[in-house]
Amino acid sequence: MNIIALCIAFAASMIITKLIPLLGIVDHPADRKVHAETIPQAGGLGFILPFIAVLAFMSFRQTFGMTAVVLIICTAYMGLVGLIDDVGNISARNKLILQLPVVIFSMAAGLMFDKCGVFFNILLTLLWYLGMMNAMNVLDGLDGLAGGISAVSCAGFAALGYMNGDRLLLYASLTLCAGNLGFLVFNFYPAKIFMGDTGSLALGYLMSAFGIMAYKSCASSPLDIGVPLLIIFIPTYNIFVCVAKRMLGGISLFTADDTQTYHLIMRQRGVSMRNTVLIFYAVNVLTALAAFVYMRLVIWQKFAAMAVIIALCVAATSVMGFLNKNANV
Repeated sequence: MNIIALCIAFAASMIITKLIPLLGIVDHPADRKVHAETIPQAGGLGFILPFIAVLAFMSFRQTFGMTAVVLIICTAYMGLVGLIDDVGNISARNKLILQLPVVIFSMAAGLMFDKCGVFFNILLTLLWYLGMMNAMNVLDGLDGLAGGISAVSCAGFAALGYMNGDRLLLYASLTLCAGNLGFLVFNFYPAKIFMGDTGSLALGYLMSAFGIMAYKSCASSPLDIGVPLLIIFIPTYNIFVCVAKRMLGGISLFTADDTQTYHLIMRQRGVSMRNTVLIFYAVNVLTALAAFVYMRLVIWQKFAAMAVIIALCVAATSVMGFLNKNANV
């Protein structure tokens, strides 16, 4: 029955995504965007609606508890916020404020970090949710990038859920993965539809929620946050570089631009959009696999591994020149 539900999620995603252009919600070309023609958006409905429906159906047959209800409600809410933005353009500052209710609701339901002390648990959880929702939002800049990275991450979370006996993490992540794959049929280069903020904000919430569920299923110390960070590596790395570049350049965090890592790779290295996306897929696959090695290390090995990961990220950032002042040229 669960295999049938996943097939339904995949097929429903394709059908709904095909029908969404009838809504007339479109994304117009702009200086900071890579597409040169008007493209239908709000395609995120194609995987949000099947995810909610299938997870609700599974919840009736399984004992998932309150966490499944939280996932359904918060995904629907963030999808609605994104849809309103796709239609009417909410400012970045107001969009951030509208993300706070799902953070508070999720934390109140127990979907938050632990093992760091009460104050740091709350602070880390707040930064995690807000950071990941906005990380997925800014990652959605190339055809198939956000959807494909989410599918890879969901596969990693599903494997982790299977290994640790977390059925909700297993089924929820597989359902979202199936929906994303159905959506990618129309979103991979050259894209016929974009997910819009409708999809990216909902994906960001689910990636952050799955990350916390994964952490709680395997955590023995605060260092185990490295497991979800590696599974969702590309969005995390990209948002860190984006924030660092803006802070060093005195640029507002609420200003849109075209200096994401994927923009710079295309512009500075002459890599095509399709190949840039495939490179990002490959990197996230490797880091997701590394997460399963990392989780089996003892404490001192995790310290060492975390130091190596940070050093590699700093080195890659330096070599690629992502933080150079002329990196947007």
